[in-house]
Amino acid sequence: MNKLQILILTLGSILGCSQITFSQDFIGLSYSIGIPTAAVNNAITDASFTGTDIEYRHFFTDNISGGINIGMRNFSQGFGNQVYTSDLISLAGETFKDATTLSTVFTSHYYFPKFKFIQPYAGLGIGGAGVFYNAQVGGVATSDTYWGFTFVPEIGILIPLGNSETSILSSAKYNYQTGSKGHDNVGYWAFNIGIALDF
Repeated sequence: MNKLQILILTLGSILGCSQITFSQDFIGLSYSIGIPTAAVNNAITDASFTGTDIEYRHFFTDNISGGINIGMRNFSQGFGNQVYTSDLISLAGETFKDATTLSTVFTSHYYFPKFKFIQPYAGLGIGGAGVFYNAQVGGVATSDTYWGFTFVPEIGILIPLGNSETSILSSAKYNYQTGSKGHDNVGYWAFNIGIALDF
């Protein structure tokens, strides 16, 4: 093997290692618990146990990644029998309210030095989100939908599972959405746990 072949193999090995180190991607899937704040808890105060996040991250360096996150949470609550009165009508019956949020944000994350095998990180997502409100009193139902700008600060950890390409993914996020069409701003905490699959 001549010197040129050795040089080519050496450069190829270095570039290959760099590709693994700096261009590793993962897909994350998380279960999410939502705690309403802001305008959400003016109507609904119960936590959401029916949330999910799916995300993709691309690592530009060991410490920085960019990607996209799609999240959905449903807040719902029953209020028993209630009476609503206006100038023209009075309505009574079992009352239910729910609000479903659907967000799509572009994300950036910074990864701090590892603590033993745990990888802490902080991030920010910016994008758009929709809120789908429904209210029902007896047999009468109303609904409303609006969209707004959203940003999502986040802190979390990655915990690798042995030598596999799978990690536990856990995070806490605050989802804040601007109001529109006469609606107030919307905010809620989301506490996530799931898995991240490297590829």
